[in-house]
Amino acid sequence: MSENNDVLEFLKKHNAIVYGHFIYTSGKHGKVYINKDALYIKPKVISELCLEMSKIVQNIDFDVVCAPTIGGVILSQWIAYHSSNLKNCEILSIFSEEVDGKRVLKRGYDKVIENKKVIVVDDVLTTGSSIKKVIDAVRSCNGIVQGSLALVNRGNVTADDIGSPFLKSLLDINFESFEPEVCPLCKNNIPINRDLGKGKKMQNL
Repeated sequence: MSENNDVLEFLKKHNAIVYGHFIYTSGKHGKVYINKDALYIKPKVISELCLEMSKIVQNIDFDVVCAPTIGGVILSQWIAYHSSNLKNCEILSIFSEEVDGKRVLKRGYDKVIENKKVIVVDDVLTTGSSIKKVIDAVRSCNGIVQGSLALVNRGNVTADDIGSPFLKSLLDINFESFEPEVCPLCKNNIPINRDLGKGKKMQNL
């Protein structure tokens, strides 16, 4: 998987790219949804993706991989595992949890990363707000953010947007999205998918 198209086809093969009418976390609507859960149930598939992500940062100096809950925990574990093998040293894996709208490091992880070099990872970036909260949490515990890594950057998020030394991703792609009031899918009466994305919240409406 050396190019964007290879990664995109790989995700399609494993049913992680779904077409229809979706509501995203941002509240915007769109035609394409990245179904991360279709990947997370397949350990071999996630391992393969995380190996490729690990190769991207193989030459970066870091001690710890940190990610947000929930799905990011899986990425953090596999990237730390593959990075340990690639670098022939121990790379640790931790995760941040959300408390009152902020990301925090609990379970003693704040001590684990103190004065340690950290790579922050996330699965799908749309606005970058989630990964930025993790970066802030790491720095609040005196962790040294070396850079950031994502499975998919679908929102043209930049390193400057999230306050990171660098931002790399396995797949960079820009799926068009619309404000609800101007959504062409709504105007054409295409039903919203209520199984994926924020459309699930409409189940009981």
